[in-house]
Amino acid sequence: MKGYDAVVFPREGEPTLIALEPQQADAERNSWTKDILYFKGYDERDPRPPQFRAFDRAFEVLKQRGLTDKVAVELNMGTQSADRMVGEPTTFMMSYFESFKKFCAQVVDATPLLNEARAIKTAQEIERMKPRQ
Repeated sequence: MKGYDAVVFPREGEPTLIALEPQQADAERNSWTKDILYFKGYDERDPRPPQFRAFDRAFEVLKQRGLTDKVAVELNMGTQSADRMVGEPTTFMMSYFESFKKFCAQVVDATPLLNEARAIKTAQEIERMKPRQ
């Protein structure tokens, strides 16, 4: 997506993708979860960078589902290397990750688990990875 997205991926239940409003068609076409929440990229009423609006939506979901005891966040910026935006910083700042510590009992780094999970590919992902003729 565009780099500001987030996902709440509970141990049980449906994951929630949190994406920029302009990505709606892309998210609905490519996401494997149907639970998608959107937020404004640039909001005239909110001067903060877009990733903080993504955090707000993610925290709303965590709170609604009672998932604030232990939260794992990806502290690796490796996924940003494939970002499709050019000339605009889209990586999350450390203050974004620190925000979780204000609202959640325990925050841990999910990078090792996510690396392992990303190695498993669906048929759709394999098809999309094939060279185009």
